[in-house]
Amino acid sequence: MSGMIRTLQWAGFLFSLVCYASLLPAQSEVDAGSGHLQADGYTPDRKFAAYPSVIYTPETSFDLGITMVLLWHARYQGGQSRLNEVIVFPFYTLKKQYGLSTRHILVTREEQWFFYGRNRFQHFPLLYYGSGRQSDPAGASVLTADYLISQNRYLKRVAANTFVGLQSNVQWLANVSMEAQAGGPLMPMPDGGEGNLTVGLGAAAVYDSRQNLLNVREGLLVELGYLAFQPAWGSDFDFSTWNWDIRGYQKAWRDNQVLAWQLAGQLTSGDAPFNQLAAVGGESLLRGYYFGRFRDRQYVAGQVEMRWLPFSFSKRIGATAFLATGWVSDPVKELFSGPPIAAGGIGLRYLLFPKKDIFARLDMGITPEGTGFYIYLGEAF
Repeated sequence: MSGMIRTLQWAGFLFSLVCYASLLPAQSEVDAGSGHLQADGYTPDRKFAAYPSVIYTPETSFDLGITMVLLWHARYQGGQSRLNEVIVFPFYTLKKQYGLSTRHILVTREEQWFFYGRNRFQHFPLLYYGSGRQSDPAGASVLTADYLISQNRYLKRVAANTFVGLQSNVQWLANVSMEAQAGGPLMPMPDGGEGNLTVGLGAAAVYDSRQNLLNVREGLLVELGYLAFQPAWGSDFDFSTWNWDIRGYQKAWRDNQVLAWQLAGQLTSGDAPFNQLAAVGGESLLRGYYFGRFRDRQYVAGQVEMRWLPFSFSKRIGATAFLATGWVSDPVKELFSGPPIAAGGIGLRYLLFPKKDIFARLDMGITPEGTGFYIYLGEAF
């Protein structure tokens, strides 16, 4: 209990510093527009910003880095397209984890093509609990590895807000070691634990009517994807996955209230290594569980969140309340046979960039196994 209180105190202190920094006169915002289609002409200028950033999660403790952002709009008939962005984030954590993360969202002229990608290299000691719903929360070992992941989509516009095309997923794992925690058991090395390369190619379809991706107030996202990992194109393992992510956002009773929901899942067939299994937990879905607390071949989860952005009596301070549930299993037929994984919690919001309607968040996720705290820029989903 005392450890949780100390963590909450540190998280609250850091969140207060983030909020205070936004009030300093020297603070500036990247003026790149709201992301909506505009009729007042095309703005070709690119906007670049670099600023120190701090993140907190149970997996990393405090995550320190420099965030570099490049923003611009592609040309659109009568105005401009939704926002293009390239984000680069080198980081180091207090748990001696380090790496480099990049993300890009690129839309060409007239929104005819849509390119999305996430790339990350990390040296990460993380807790490994094994696979399956019955894994022991007290039996985790520390797994350390060098890890490279590259996920990309190449999509063509076929209708308003609708894109279809190809996708790729390449993951490389090397220099893996497993150590027992103090006084704990040593987990056996999982499939792929000696190191592996997985290369997946497939198809994707996306419908996305959202605008401000860091704080969506209205819109719908539907993502459907299939990936085949084959030795023919260099993969050490032969398997395939179906993934979906559906998110909806709408105004509740008042303009400052947003009701958001999400349904996500992964179905796997074939021989997949442990790092390609669906993993429960983290800063987005089923907050409060350590990322990878549950891993398995099949996974379905959902969440609902009520947001006050901001409160009616405040210009900057808001809050959220959320509930989430999910299931994991090895065979598909047993996916809903056991009790669900449950989590919930509350969060504090602070309007950090008023011109962009972007909030900093401090979330407290509560589970039957404990509590997790998260500090991030932008909403969880």
